Amino acid sequence: MHQNSLRRESALFESADKCRLCGAREHPRPFIEAPDAHGASLVSDETFTLVRCVECGIVYVDPRPGPNELKFYYKKGYYGGSGVKKALENALSRLSAAGKRRLVERYKKGGKILDIGCGDGGFLSAFMGKKAWKVYGIEPNIEGYRLSKEKEVNVFRNELSKCRFPERHFDAVTLWHVLEHTPDPLKLLKEARRVLDTKGILVLGIPNIKGLGFRLGKERWFHLDPPRHLFHFDRKTIRAALKAAGLKPVHESYPFLEYPLDIYHSVMNSFANRYLRMGLAVPALALSLGAKPLLSLLRSGETIVIACRKDKKDAG
Repeated sequence: MHQNSLRRESALFESADKCRLCGAREHPRPFIEAPDAHGASLVSDETFTLVRCVECGIVYVDPRPGPNELKFYYKKGYYGGSGVKKALENALSRLSAAGKRRLVERYKKGGKILDIGCGDGGFLSAFMGKKAWKVYGIEPNIEGYRLSKEKEVNVFRNELSKCRFPERHFDAVTLWHVLEHTPDPLKLLKEARRVLDTKGILVLGIPNIKGLGFRLGKERWFHLDPPRHLFHFDRKTIRAALKAAGLKPVHESYPFLEYPLDIYHSVMNSFANRYLRMGLAVPALALSLGAKPLLSLLRSGETIVIACRKDKKDAG
């Protein structure tokens, strides 16, 4: 029997008795069954159930791995990759990081910035060497932590709540594709708000489950990534979560340089036949690169970026 399957039967998977976001106790509706896949690659023969809350509409993995089990699904090489497509993604991702920095600096010109889930430090690299900024990161994954340290990021290998930062300590807080990974998104948002200065800016990025890619890829959608992605948001559910955390959006966009080939991978993932995949590679690549700017304008992109201020009605 597969090692993950043995863990699955060990009662270390948790099933929710209420919605993991809004707390509704009505039984959620089945949404989709999906394999253990990361991006373009199948990881194991394990499958996972995703459900949708009948009250707030959030989609989440249920049952999900417990805290001690989840680490087994973050394998070595999570930040790896090679080849022409990876080189193209890296080049466009650097442009994306520069755009993200400009978004932050639209609201704050300097100060202390904390990137929660900083990964390999790619985003924070855009701030390194700038005298106006003091750069901090949080990355629990050992591989990401090591890569961030190599970039000389002041990085903590711990959860935000365990870092015990003072209230209103940071002028900017960012969460780039972190919220979908956390077992308790609302708790994380509230703690991020607590450490944010009264006039600070919080910026986050998340996958958009109502984008084109999910409709094309379904259970092999590039951003589905079960069980690492525990939650899936859309515009409505992320705004509800932000409001509950005392945060007020001041900017919303659907970037097309972020994960530039995600639609390509979603399309290619949906075909099992190797020869058919080879024949569709060029058209799928053209679709991915060509459609993303249009989808961004139509607010139907693969990812959503939202900048927030502390809600004055709930300011701490």
